[in-house]
Amino acid sequence: MNNLYRELAPITEAAWAEIELEATRTFKRHIAGRRVVDVSGPGGPTMAAVGVGRLTDVTPPVTG
Repeated sequence: MNNLYRELAPITEAAWAEIELEATRTFKRHIAGRRVVDVSGPGGPTMAAVGVGRLTDVTPPVTG
């Protein structure tokens, strides 16, 4: 499946290679964050928040 229609785009093969490298780098950087953050999910479009177990409000560092 080729949804990008590369043959129709006025972009060289070298430019496509750069695009692929950047997309891969960005994806890996963002997906790597899931390793250090406790993620339960996906929860779907109806899930707005996840409780963290706090029973008291956290005071903000500044007012405003």
